Amino acid sequence: MKKILFLLLVFIGLVGCSEIKIKNVEKKVKESIQSDLTQQFGKYNLLVSTVELSGKDIYQGLFEVLYDGKSYQFPVSANKDTYQYKFNPFIIKEEAEQAVKKLVNDTMKKDDWKEYGITAIKIALFPEGLDGYKGLATLKYKGNEYEVSINVRHSYDSGIMYEIPAGSFDFLIEENYYY
Repeated sequence: MKKILFLLLVFIGLVGCSEIKIKNVEKKVKESIQSDLTQQFGKYNLLVSTVELSGKDIYQGLFEVLYDGKSYQFPVSANKDTYQYKFNPFIIKEEAEQAVKKLVNDTMKKDDWKEYGITAIKIALFPEGLDGYKGLATLKYKGNEYEVSINVRHSYDSGIMYEIPAGSFDFLIEENYYY
């Protein structure tokens, strides 16, 4: 009976120490990620609210970021000395608008589009779900500005993608054939 009680106490002590170790790593990782995000995106007031890890020597889990009244979760891994995480900056509307504007302009410089000389001068996005936006792209062509619909999806794995729906470039036909 004494052996069983002793083993039970040792087991409880080991489990308790393991929990304390994980909580210490979670706290350290939370503070470090918050510092990273503040340094990179300070003007957006991102808040790392939680870090939840599990495992033994190498911990895996999620961290939660609060931004603009919404909660977003991203993967994190850590050990007692280091950590790695993935964060998708495109949850920040302004970051997404800048990235999409660059992508559209890069597309317009490719061979299929180069001859038209179209440039994106403004992208205005409005959140749609946790991983996307709908909005308007203001395009400049031959000195005139045209607003076209744009759909955007983002993820920390594949970055950001946009789609301008069919028919949005009808102004090219009108400009080139009717005038």
